[in-house]
Amino acid sequence: MSDAHCSQKNATARRRAFDRQLKLIDPETNTMNETLDALPESARRVALLLQERGHASPVVMLAETGKTSAEAAASLGCSVAQIAKSILFRRKKDDAPVLVIASGANRVNEKKLAERVGELARADAKFVREKTGYAIAACA
Repeated sequence: MSDAHCSQKNATARRRAFDRQLKLIDPETNTMNETLDALPESARRVALLLQERGHASPVVMLAETGKTSAEAAASLGCSVAQIAKSILFRRKKDDAPVLVIASGANRVNEKKLAERVGELARADAKFVREKTGYAIAACA
């Protein structure tokens, strides 16, 4: 058996194990289903990355987009502080992406961040898509 075959076999086994952990809400029926294939492509990429990193918590697909931390918290029935929000900045000197993950209850202090990484600029939709492969607010 080749190394590639073993690697693919292991990946398939990990995928099946991960599929069993998923708790996805179908937006049309508002019912739970348990398949990774039910996720949109952008969310599936995140779910697979989490799987590869050994993340054990279930993936929850909201029936409606939570564009704010408050909306996401209300949909999940948790506090805003339990929501992790991601904000992408553009470092001015080299156009490098700077990703900040913060509690939904907190504001990012851009001045302190700039002191650590260099002068920052807002990342527009095109920059976010180019650097991450995701649209703004596409996957939270």
